[in-house]
Amino acid sequence: MLFKCRNCGYRTSEVVLRCPNCNSVLEPEMEVTWSPRGEGFWRYSSLLPPLSSRISLGEGGTPLISSRWFSRELGISVYFKDESRNPTGSLYDRVAALISSHILSENIARTVVASDGNLGASLSAYLAGMNIDLKVVVPRRVDPGKKAQMALYGAEIIVHGETLDEAVSYALRLSRRGYYNATAELNPLGYTALATIAYEVYEQLGRTSESIIVPTASGTTVYGLYKGFKTLLELGLIDEIPRIIIVQTPPCPTIASELGEPVLVTDTTPITGLTYCKPPLLREVVDIVKKTHGKAIVVSIREVYEAALELAGKEGLLVEPASAAAVAGLKRLAPMGGLSETIVLLTGSGLKVISSYFERARGRTLYSVPTKAEILRIIDEHGEMHGYAIWRLMEGKITPQSVYQHLRELEERGFVKAEYKERRKVYRLTEKGKRVLELFLQLIE
Repeated sequence: MLFKCRNCGYRTSEVVLRCPNCNSVLEPEMEVTWSPRGEGFWRYSSLLPPLSSRISLGEGGTPLISSRWFSRELGISVYFKDESRNPTGSLYDRVAALISSHILSENIARTVVASDGNLGASLSAYLAGMNIDLKVVVPRRVDPGKKAQMALYGAEIIVHGETLDEAVSYALRLSRRGYYNATAELNPLGYTALATIAYEVYEQLGRTSESIIVPTASGTTVYGLYKGFKTLLELGLIDEIPRIIIVQTPPCPTIASELGEPVLVTDTTPITGLTYCKPPLLREVVDIVKKTHGKAIVVSIREVYEAALELAGKEGLLVEPASAAAVAGLKRLAPMGGLSETIVLLTGSGLKVISSYFERARGRTLYSVPTKAEILRIIDEHGEMHGYAIWRLMEGKITPQSVYQHLRELEERGFVKAEYKERRKVYRLTEKGKRVLELFLQLIE
């Protein structure tokens, strides 16, 4: 397979994102025709690069769901493109199908991918049992469910750095040592695969929507959607490309900031999947938003979890927080006016990150007693303890980070006291904490 620069004509078989001559984004060299056949992702093989091998786990063909509640509540027509229905639970199964097919077609033996969860899980599944050396580079903060997926599919996991940017840099270094780079942000096949979402939307609606709302980090999904709609435009199947509205979250709303969107939120807790601080397609995505008369919105973590709970409770759709960011963007955008119809892209399943919702159930407690009382009870029963031991006794109900956050708040209120023993921080109950726990247990009875 060759990759070509539309701008200067440069061609190469090397898997790189940008042209070394003019810095434009490279594209797979191929002829495209509109002749969909079959089902799922490979239905659009006439719009994808020709490959001698094809791998599929049944990806693509995800539903476009007409909203039952949000449409009525917001007074606009809302559709959800639910990519959580893919085999491993995210839109990256499309990317994995195309990239793994390229790997097999080229008889590649060593592959590296940087991911903060979904792509690593997808590629691990698609290359399972293929006798290919796959290294998945993840940052330290990665959802346990997604990491478990990678391990169960048999990938070698390398933990490197605090952010996805650092993981991507490490993967790039390995690719220079002879590893095929399957990282979606650095491989032109990444956005090429995601363009199939636009083709499905066109077939499912029989037209394009007025707009599409996309949770955005690296910009790869936005670029892929735009390329898909642009292909449909060039083939004469549609008259215009939908408005592309991107939604980002702190601490790295880089693209939104570049578009002049003010960051008014103060909660900078990162959401896995939306923490790419140096997006490689920054310039291109900014241009796409401007060209399509779109918009950038920055939402807070509180808005994200509220949207996720509403989506689950009102529509029956459980998605990961990174997906729910798009719903939070919809809620922010609708009251501004000027929007009559939109598609919301739901990128991944909430079942992969279910533990992240234990703390956010807004009164719908997912286990017997509220978290702080449970922590107080454990310390009371076991004596002085460090945070990790408390987390283990909570049997995975919340993350270790959440345990330490609760301990800080309990210490601030005088319910526990912290001190260092043998260079480790331990916590014990204060008299005030014992009285509060006793009162709480009486209320439970």
